[in-house]
Amino acid sequence: MPVRRDAAPDQRLAAQLRSLHRLLPALDSGERPARLAGALVTALADAFRASWVALYRTEGDATFVRRAETGPVAARLPERVNGTSAAALREAPRAPQTRLEATNWLFDDATIAAPIDAHNDRLGWVVIGPPVTGAPHDAHDAEFLALLCEVVAPRIAYADIASDQMHVSLTDLVTGFGNRRAFSERIEEELARSNRSGNPLTLLLCEVEPSGASTTHGGGADLGLATVVDALKQAIRLSDPAFRVADRQLAVLLLKSDTRGGLVVAERVRRGIAGAPADLALTVSIGLAALKEGVTHTPISLAALALTRKADEALRLARGKGGNRAVIA
Repeated sequence: MPVRRDAAPDQRLAAQLRSLHRLLPALDSGERPARLAGALVTALADAFRASWVALYRTEGDATFVRRAETGPVAARLPERVNGTSAAALREAPRAPQTRLEATNWLFDDATIAAPIDAHNDRLGWVVIGPPVTGAPHDAHDAEFLALLCEVVAPRIAYADIASDQMHVSLTDLVTGFGNRRAFSERIEEELARSNRSGNPLTLLLCEVEPSGASTTHGGGADLGLATVVDALKQAIRLSDPAFRVADRQLAVLLLKSDTRGGLVVAERVRRGIAGAPADLALTVSIGLAALKEGVTHTPISLAALALTRKADEALRLARGKGGNRAVIA
């Protein structure tokens, strides 16, 4: 039940605490930071009967970026707070007030705001817009927001750490691409998205085929693999996820692309490799596959297996024809 702005302070506190209690399962669920941020702003809008709520998170360059919001705020609030503004926010006092000198020039005097701090680091800011009733926030609201941010801060910090650990566990440290585990998760996600949207999805498998001179140097780094990685990065869109799925095998999910578009990407990769040093004597075999368009592919796990097997078969055909070519399953 939304908090009534005309309720007695003790009744308002009880209602706000109920809102916080409903939020705690999400805070303790191990959700990714983006989902946690969404749950937080929704709960705060309910607790404060706010017309809008925004959550700003600190970036690596110490700027503040709006990560979640609820209510019609996009046109009125800054997307990124940097420079002098960010410095003022970083130095702002922890205890929120109905008017914060560090925030009233970014938002307006009817808002309240509080920092999210953990282990002496400022993780971000919560900004609460005016109540929908038109009644102003008061000192009680500011104090409750401070309490809530103290409860939320360690959980957000934990979510950030868990997210960083998950990123490491899903990343191939040699190429910077996703690893085999990441590929297995992402291909199912993209197949499910393709089912909903009807957009095509093509899988490209690329295998490095060194021959002749050694492709390694004294430090042990594989120059052939690095060359193919660079060629792939130049050939694909930023939105197309890439993975290292075996020692010398790379995979790319070409989103919203059919196999004809995949062939264009494959030729870009081959042209990119053609510029490698002659002593590498480097070529690649590439296999491409896509499931039938306009058909819902279920169950997703079997569809992912089928698509992977088709691309792998195309890759074997490319190798069987002497390599240095792309083949569609």
